[in-house]
Amino acid sequence: MMLVFCLWLLCLSGSSALEQDGEGHIVLQLGGFFPMEGGWPVGVYVQPMVELALKHVNENSTLLPNYKLSMTWNNTKCTAGDAITAANWQFSTIPELVGVIGEGCSVASEPIALLGGVYHMPQISYGSTSPVLSNEVLYPYFLRVCGSDVNQGLAWLAAAKHHKWQRVGTINSQESLHSMLTEKFLIGAQKEGISVIASESFPGSQNHDVSLLLANMAKKGVTIIFMACYSDDAARIFEEAKKIDVLSGPEVVFIGTDAWVIPSFWELSKGNALGSVGFSPAPGDSAFRKEIFDEYHALTGLDIEAAGLAYADAGYDAVLTFALGLHQILEVEEYPLTDIVSFRDHLYSYMLENTFFEGMTKGVTTFDSYGDKTTPYGMYNFQESGFVMTAEWDPLTDGKVFS
Repeated sequence: MMLVFCLWLLCLSGSSALEQDGEGHIVLQLGGFFPMEGGWPVGVYVQPMVELALKHVNENSTLLPNYKLSMTWNNTKCTAGDAITAANWQFSTIPELVGVIGEGCSVASEPIALLGGVYHMPQISYGSTSPVLSNEVLYPYFLRVCGSDVNQGLAWLAAAKHHKWQRVGTINSQESLHSMLTEKFLIGAQKEGISVIASESFPGSQNHDVSLLLANMAKKGVTIIFMACYSDDAARIFEEAKKIDVLSGPEVVFIGTDAWVIPSFWELSKGNALGSVGFSPAPGDSAFRKEIFDEYHALTGLDIEAAGLAYADAGYDAVLTFALGLHQILEVEEYPLTDIVSFRDHLYSYMLENTFFEGMTKGVTTFDSYGDKTTPYGMYNFQESGFVMTAEWDPLTDGKVFS
């Protein structure tokens, strides 16, 4: 109780003098959290895009003309421990923070958002999809420009119905986001008359033996397997399946999640994932996106068609969301920055209720009452040539269209 009280005293204290750049612009500080390694190292792709977005905002003379955005970021490694350490450091040592971007992994975003509630800290994630984060009581300052895994579970169900799969199995790690995604699919499968003949889970640890669950799947004759876990766990399961020679033939299809559909998984899985399928937010298709990605490619060498870069899109739109919100309340409303807590409250409320723009991500970026953006999903097949998007599913069609 004393610790919480001290935190409240700290966050409610007055803001420090705001920094100015050499041209007299007031510098607005953002925090950033990116997993550059670990279970889902999507930060490798997102962090350069966020920096590019900040550059574009700062070069735009009509957007925040009297201000510049700056970001202090940490490699939070897709772990709760690294995330809470970084968030505590940023929140306590940079009192003028107006908001934060990240994390990618839900297991890391959750503790950041919990601590952020104490500091009234607006947070926009580009990749955390756990349904838990839709809880506005636990996470009152959390937004995301990606969809909830509730919709990803429905995308699984749409794929099963489209391909007329009647006998399937599921494997999931026991992290809440993966278990909740699987549960959503299982409920839908029961309603649709799809038989789940085997359902296995594991702790999500590199030291956990997965051979028994694979053997059980094979024993029950499962050939269509929906699997929810981070990319490192998925790679280990594919490797073990090949090693013990079960569930590794061309007749077996694994259907995974967005955690798989990043370029690094191709190398991590050592080719063992060929023929499997993953879902990821469908890439944007605007001319604006093509122009941005030409510049992004020149900076990073990453191709616009590389799967997983939809989360780089989301990183760009997270910056735009902050920039548009800050422009409204600072340049239009001239809301004072003297009380940083009141300022953060107003900024969060404005972004939640008024954000509406077309940016890098597919469709309009806007938020429902839970702070979630509704996101169409692409279905990617892992082929020799790399990731190929073979279908798209849009939750706004209520699951009726899988093209």
